[in-house]
Amino acid sequence: MLKRKWIRIGLTALPAVLLLAAILLRDNAVYLAEEVIPPCNTYELLGIFCPGCGLTRCMLALMHGNVWLAFRCNAVVVLLLLALVLLYAERVLWCFGRDVRILPRMGWFWICFGICAAGYFVLRNFVPELSPPSLNL
Repeated sequence: MLKRKWIRIGLTALPAVLLLAAILLRDNAVYLAEEVIPPCNTYELLGIFCPGCGLTRCMLALMHGNVWLAFRCNAVVVLLLLALVLLYAERVLWCFGRDVRILPRMGWFWICFGICAAGYFVLRNFVPELSPPSLNL
């Protein structure tokens, strides 16, 4: 029972710690994104966006609180982060004695999600509105 108490404390404190870290490190993250992280080789060589294109801009936009810009940079990353938040909520509820399933566990749901994500990654190379925008924070 003592172990579950510490898990509850840790899970309850985790969002505050992550939010504080994001706020404190956001200026350093912008510097790293602009100066240290190299540009995408796939985009430079082939001129197409890979599945990871827009990931850095997406995370920087989220760190600055701009969810819509993050969604425009890489929609799949935002949806996966939303799924992680929902799984986190399930785990917190479980630690407090409630076994709640928020996300579907059926395989067809995740297969459809993967197909939609693959379609998005292809379409954003042909539809200019889906391509990652420049980052203006």
